[in-house]
Amino acid sequence: MKVLIVSSKNKGKSAFVIQQANSIISKDIIVEHYWIKGKGVVGYLKNLIPLRKKIKESNCDIIHAHYGLSGLLACLQNIKPVVVTFHGSDIFQNSKNRFLSFIASRLSSKNIFVHIDQLKRIPFSKNKSNIIPCGVDMNIFKPVKKKIAKSKMGLQKDERYILFSSHFSNKVKNYDLAERIINSLGMKVNLIELKDYSMDEVNLLLNGVDLLLVTSLRETGPMIVKEAMAANCPIVSNDVGDVKTVVGGDVEKCYVVNSNKAQDFVYVINEVFENDNRTDGRKKIIDLNLDTISISKKIIRLYNEI
Repeated sequence: MKVLIVSSKNKGKSAFVIQQANSIISKDIIVEHYWIKGKGVVGYLKNLIPLRKKIKESNCDIIHAHYGLSGLLACLQNIKPVVVTFHGSDIFQNSKNRFLSFIASRLSSKNIFVHIDQLKRIPFSKNKSNIIPCGVDMNIFKPVKKKIAKSKMGLQKDERYILFSSHFSNKVKNYDLAERIINSLGMKVNLIELKDYSMDEVNLLLNGVDLLLVTSLRETGPMIVKEAMAANCPIVSNDVGDVKTVVGGDVEKCYVVNSNKAQDFVYVINEVFENDNRTDGRKKIIDLNLDTISISKKIIRLYNEI
């Protein structure tokens, strides 16, 4: 079976798209990519003829598109069956994106939603909709001794560090709350912006910092939380997306805060600071089958149903 992965490269080639594609490659599955160039509906539609050409050249069996607008483009080629993965912003960000995603979901052969809440926003056909979260590459995200990780990332050994879940400029990630939390701690703590790091560097950061901080206004299934758990990094997050389900109440030094008050975050952050123990989050990821190997098996089974 040959699968053509369709995704945007307007912000660079997506690491998690490449990661998932690599995870499904086997002796029975060949993967190729078509990277969309262009923004908005018009920009995407300009890719229709080149995409059709790529499909014929590759002689693929299935197209797997990531995000609703990419899915709509893929469905319009009308040559090969399409699987669309909806990641969240394509449904929750605004009504236009949701409408385009709805059309894609009706034209596709199979739909993948990374979180069940997405199904509440888009009417769907039960026989072609599946809940499959993105998996974590356990070979990349893994425990490293804190002293070594700090040294490799240039972090001072005697200072406190907290990793923010994204870019400071990403309004959905709610940096304003994170800043209030840091200012309320009453001690010097360095807040690191998650920006322009390779996956290997992100793993080192997760091992070098004292905790990951999530303050998002909305999420579906934030990958950085799962990656932090795979690295046994402590987590302090508000109750957003699937964080409470993934972290649960049984992972030591991982906390879900049921408010957006800075002082409530400060209390649990101080709990983490009391000792430097890491978590057992990696075991929880394995138990929940959220590693890339387990997720790839689910995706391959879906392909075989078409």
